[in-house]
Amino acid sequence: MSKKIRKIENDADIVKIVDLAKIIWIEHYKDILGEDQVKFILERQQSFDSIKNQIKDKGHVYFGIFLKEKLAGYMSIIYEMNSIHLSKIYILKSFRGNNIGTFALNFIKDICVKYNKDKIKLIVHEDNPTIRFYKKLGFRFVKKSVKDYGNGKEMKIFNFEKIIRQ
Repeated sequence: MSKKIRKIENDADIVKIVDLAKIIWIEHYKDILGEDQVKFILERQQSFDSIKNQIKDKGHVYFGIFLKEKLAGYMSIIYEMNSIHLSKIYILKSFRGNNIGTFALNFIKDICVKYNKDKIKLIVHEDNPTIRFYKKLGFRFVKKSVKDYGNGKEMKIFNFEKIIRQ
């Protein structure tokens, strides 16, 4: 199946990501975080204005992930001194099982190689079943921490990393 990744570069693309985020977050995180917290996070971190600000002022680079020309997911990365921080990677449930996540992480690995970055870093909620996927792809647990997501909620998260070059 033809897969491709394309940088999100305009307002129309951001609108598509916002619409996709609403679907993915509700279907994946409602049972983990609760519906109220999902709505809060969507508004705070995945709204049009928030994504626009992340791109313009916070160093995020967003990408759409496509399968057969259909937007199947999205991700964002932040270039750090010696690493790439994978801030977001989300795939629609109906597209999972097509190796899209692996394809996307290989894309990020290629960016690391191109820009001489040593590793890919990410954080994940401790109850997220995606942890198995990250471990399968060679990510290792670094530490457990607590992150304040606002709305009076703190979440226990795991920090993972994958070494790309020694």
